Amino acid sequence: MTDSMEPKFANGLRQVLIAQVDGAPSRRRHVRWRWGIGAVMVAGLLGGGAAVAAQVLVQPGADEHASLTAPVAVSKVGTATITLGPRPAHATEAYLTFEPIDPGAYAFGRGGAGVKVESGSPVNGATTYYLRPSELDPGRTSLTITTSSPTMRWSATLTWVSAHTTAWGVNAAGQSYGVQNDNGTPDLIAVVATNGKQGYVFRKALEDADGTTAAKSFTSPQQALDWQKAHGREVAHVPVYRSDGKTKIGVFTVGP
Repeated sequence: MTDSMEPKFANGLRQVLIAQVDGAPSRRRHVRWRWGIGAVMVAGLLGGGAAVAAQVLVQPGADEHASLTAPVAVSKVGTATITLGPRPAHATEAYLTFEPIDPGAYAFGRGGAGVKVESGSPVNGATTYYLRPSELDPGRTSLTITTSSPTMRWSATLTWVSAHTTAWGVNAAGQSYGVQNDNGTPDLIAVVATNGKQGYVFRKALEDADGTTAAKSFTSPQQALDWQKAHGREVAHVPVYRSDGKTKIGVFTVGP
């Protein structure tokens, strides 16, 4: 039935995933989905997880990483294996920095992560990922980079790291702020406003805008589809605040 979803759901989902500035803006997995009856509702991005593009800044509630081993650096042509070595006791993920040189498809280990470079497209430098141990090769001490052509050049580094979930911030009004994680959702959720500023939207305001609030009353798939028909093409402008929840700095748009 998701094929019948109005654009608001697809666009709203994409916008929230892109906008979450939790230290890992393009997570492949560990995205928390909120399901209405017959409709997909988005509640934001989990702070924990794997195979994520990395970022220096860490929002409250996101994962913070520490290196446990020296990076293993390689430059290869075609399919090749990076030997990482035994997993330290406290390691939770393997941190991969990958730079493709030639066009083609590159696949990382067993988890489905990878990069595709189109012919004629510029190569924008290295991309970084956090990989679960289960995404490594059998034995979990190495990672094979598989290329679609034996002449494709690439370079990479691989490091064992540990991760822990940071605490949400709390403002003077007692409101929590940061990113969604395994502990739940803060009162103020981190987003990027349309003007490029990083800030926070109130959880209730976002849920009202993306349909999550409405979904709580649905008792049948037809009610979900009726709501989409009536509201699916609406554009909601959710106020974005600083962490104090009072100082408005922009808006966050949900909708087509």
